[in-house]
Amino acid sequence: MAYLYQLEDRGSSTLLKSEIGDFSLFKDGQMYYDASVELALNAKKLIKDIAENL
Repeated sequence: MAYLYQLEDRGSSTLLKSEIGDFSLFKDGQMYYDASVELALNAKKLIKDIAENL
């Protein structure tokens, strides 16, 4: 499964975009999708903390 994170400079701020791959091909795809959303939200917080403390 692929996760894509992109940072976009917005002048005095930065936008973090995230994209998760297609789970429709997996058996029980919804379950994996739901878990991945939680993982992505946690990763977003971690990336934000790291970026703010560089």
